[in-house]
Amino acid sequence: YIAHEIIALLDEGVQHIDPAMSKRLEEFRTKSLAAQRVPVRAFSLATAGAAVGSFVHNELPAFARSWLVLLALVVFATGTHLWGQIQQQAETEEVDSALLTDDLPIDAYLDRGFDTWLQKQSDE
Repeated sequence: YIAHEIIALLDEGVQHIDPAMSKRLEEFRTKSLAAQRVPVRAFSLATAGAAVGSFVHNELPAFARSWLVLLALVVFATGTHLWGQIQQQAETEEVDSALLTDDLPIDAYLDRGFDTWLQKQSDE
């Protein structure tokens, strides 16, 4: 809402700018845009991947490549396991906070008959 008010005030202020000032602002804008279009060589993921792939293929012996693949699989498996643990912990925290903010006392959830009662209620 405030952004719309600011835009309206700026649009209103533009109408009262001196034409000479408007021309100078347009020239500065054109120069700024021209300077912005200068191509910059940047580091990209594709460039890094090509460099690593070339190094692995040309410089490493076959047994080292095998060990590198095995290491990558171990890192992937470990990362997947850790990600699963983090997700499980997040779900547990969500259930715990739901239990703590609920109106029922915690003892009700520990009661063996409560689970049966819940199942009967959900079946109905």
